[in-house]
Amino acid sequence: MRPRILILVALVAMFIGTWANGATPVAGEPGVRARGDTFSVPVPKGFSVSKDGRFIRSVPGGVVFVADKRAAPHLFLGSIVVTRVGPGPDFDPNDPTFCKQAADGAAAQMGVVVKAYRTVRTSVGNTCQWEVVDKEMSTRGATSTVMYKTRDNSWVVICNFDTRDMQARAACGEVLAGWTFD
Repeated sequence: MRPRILILVALVAMFIGTWANGATPVAGEPGVRARGDTFSVPVPKGFSVSKDGRFIRSVPGGVVFVADKRAAPHLFLGSIVVTRVGPGPDFDPNDPTFCKQAADGAAAQMGVVVKAYRTVRTSVGNTCQWEVVDKEMSTRGATSTVMYKTRDNSWVVICNFDTRDMQARAACGEVLAGWTFD
């Protein structure tokens, strides 16, 4: 997979993050899982599965979660977007060179600043993750994590959040820890 595929995915996710302020979420229940085409993930605490048509059309086969409320009145409303990547050439999501290229490519395309890129341990093994913040509004951030099984079955989890919102960061961690491929 080429990093530019992930860049396009990240662009869609940042656009979706903008929509989240006007989304109509459908409340989930504790312990409920959301299903995509080839995976399932837990519905994180404080978030609901969005049934907003704009989201569904933008992430075919994926899922979108929207925070039930802002962590504080002045904070950006969090969202989590799970969308397919590829299919494309095979790649190693544990490769630091790939991860840096994907992070730098996303930053260049979206006008954001890369805060970090790293290999993280998830429920499906070690994988690439990067964190960015908006150049103009440094409290608006996103973390992207590649969930890879095969070149034809790869996804990216994009967590959009206010950098001061610990609940949204925890929700992102819940999704990554509870990921299972079907």
